[in-house]
Amino acid sequence: MHDAPGDVEALQRELARVRAAAEGSERKLRVIDAVDAVLAGETAADTGIPRVLAALGPALDCAVASFWAPGAEGLERVARWATDDIAERSGAPGGRGAPCATLAGRVWAEHSAIRIADVAADRELSDHAAMIAAGLRSGLGFPVAHGGELVGVIELYTRHREDALDAALADAAPTIAARLGQFLARAAADASARRHHAELELERATLERLSAVGRKIAAELDVQRLAQTVIDAATELTGAELGALFYSSSDDRIESYMLYAVSGAPRERFAGLPLPRNTALLAPAFLGHAVIRLADATADPRHGKNYPHRGVPDGHPPVRSFLAVPVVSRSGAALGALFLGHAARGVFTERAERTAVELAAYAATAMDNARLYDDAQRLIAELEKTNAELDQFAYAASHDLRAPLRGITNLATWIDEDLPDSTDPTTREHLRMLRVRATRMDRLINGLLELARVGRARQKAERVDVTALVHDTIELANPREASRIMMIGEMPMLITERAALQQVFLHLISNALQHAGRDDVVIRISATDRGDDWELAVEDNGAGVPRDQHARIWQLFQTLHSHDVIDTTGIGLAIVKKQVEGHGGRAWIDPAAEIGMTVRFTWPKHTK
Repeated sequence: MHDAPGDVEALQRELARVRAAAEGSERKLRVIDAVDAVLAGETAADTGIPRVLAALGPALDCAVASFWAPGAEGLERVARWATDDIAERSGAPGGRGAPCATLAGRVWAEHSAIRIADVAADRELSDHAAMIAAGLRSGLGFPVAHGGELVGVIELYTRHREDALDAALADAAPTIAARLGQFLARAAADASARRHHAELELERATLERLSAVGRKIAAELDVQRLAQTVIDAATELTGAELGALFYSSSDDRIESYMLYAVSGAPRERFAGLPLPRNTALLAPAFLGHAVIRLADATADPRHGKNYPHRGVPDGHPPVRSFLAVPVVSRSGAALGALFLGHAARGVFTERAERTAVELAAYAATAMDNARLYDDAQRLIAELEKTNAELDQFAYAASHDLRAPLRGITNLATWIDEDLPDSTDPTTREHLRMLRVRATRMDRLINGLLELARVGRARQKAERVDVTALVHDTIELANPREASRIMMIGEMPMLITERAALQQVFLHLISNALQHAGRDDVVIRISATDRGDDWELAVEDNGAGVPRDQHARIWQLFQTLHSHDVIDTTGIGLAIVKKQVEGHGGRAWIDPAAEIGMTVRFTWPKHTK
């Protein structure tokens, strides 16, 4: 009995389906195995991805296989495999396109696999003409991700019908993508670890070679010893046979370089040689413009062009390898140059140059510090001399000037007491004025001495209750019975010099009492927290000061009224300003005060 024709055809179709499924499964496994075989022996993405593409292309009968990844300007193709005929074509598809203008771009945007059934019909593809010319008919792209983050896109094109990249491949794509994602993550971690390790090794070697020298240089303030330390270290660490450190003694002379230190040869050997000149070969280093590293200085066209030596002077050690590094200060000024030499060719490497540059930077900082230290010591000595002279003047002013004034006052008093009752009133008035002006001169001398002492002898900072301080100051000011002095609001607690702050309050309160123009003057003292500082104010309801005179009254000896009207020295506010500014604050007259005068000043919460 024979099967009906229809049954045979059905069996044949089923057999074909089974065979196709078996072939698809086999191809799927073959493709995955090929990818696994490549990834098993690779650790770097830049070599592993091209090998994966080279395995995928032939296994899938593709003409082009590409891997795209995010780059500086968007998605970029970082690896590509193609059949020989396409690889040789200059019109083959390019490596970058606008978003979604490539198959990879669409996959990246959609985060899913995308199939192009007919390349010819998809005219929005970038390089569409090149694809048609290469005979590409269909394509498949699928994303590569790791940990939920897209890291790339695989893009495949074939010259066959649209089902050439069949369902079996579609099933294999997630597995391939997962393996690639894991590989890329591992390769990135390995590359990062290698870079980090290399950086650590380089840093360790650099620190080991330079840290000890750097510490020694940083701790040295003697310029001569510092220079010797630098040149000894540079000679040792760069492999030089000899070295010298020169410094610039002026900015506008050609022959202006002096020898600081030498290493590798007796100093006496260099002492008898002419000083280096700012020649074409040495100028870049001496002027701070550039490092000079020559494998053979004698072969350089700039060598031996200067009269009279036409090269190194007689008696100078032979030099072929040459390294010169400028020593430049923080301000950019050329301090000098470090010169290293060797009789053999090609001794100084890039590493030696970097080491010399590091040492020159250390030297520049240390030389700057040494010079600043020398300048500071000189200024301190000058200040001490000036202070001694000022002390001598103060002593003379206190004794030699005030003694005659006291004699004049006493003599005027005795004359007044001895005059008969019939004496002309004008004569008695003249004697009174003589006593008043002698007393004013005595106060003026006292004020000048007080001003000179401000800031010279700093006292130890202590905890100061400003409320108690103001109460004590009011008693010292001895206000008139009709006047009132009030503290408005809370006064601060400060860590400061008690005497300095009291001096400021005493002059401001005394100034308000003296210049108010009324016996019943009311003085209000207040404080406002300004963060690191307190703003303190002394306000009165007196006559006030015109706004155009606010700046003038802070100046020494400046008063708004004649001394015969108000007996004042004109020094008080100058003392206030100097004392406040000496403690890091500022003092000013409040221009918004409508009645009287308000003086404000800031004072730090903690005196440094």
